[in-house]
Amino acid sequence: MSLAKTRISVTIIPQLAKMLEEMAKKYNTSKSALVEEALRDLKEQELIKSFKLAKLDKEMREMAEEGLDDYVEQLNALEA
Repeated sequence: MSLAKTRISVTIIPQLAKMLEEMAKKYNTSKSALVEEALRDLKEQELIKSFKLAKLDKEMREMAEEGLDDYVEQLNALEA
């Protein structure tokens, strides 16, 4: 299944435009694909950071552990 694409226009400094062009050639892909991948990577890093912060939060950790216990109980009930 192919997702619909939206055409946008962005303005970047010439050095980044050149870098984008060079990387597209180097990886034999489109500039659009590189931008999409970069945005996905940024989102992934954002999620990783939020999980790391949540791990440090005692209340969040306890809620996650309680939720995991409930999930395991539900799985055990399904197996019975």
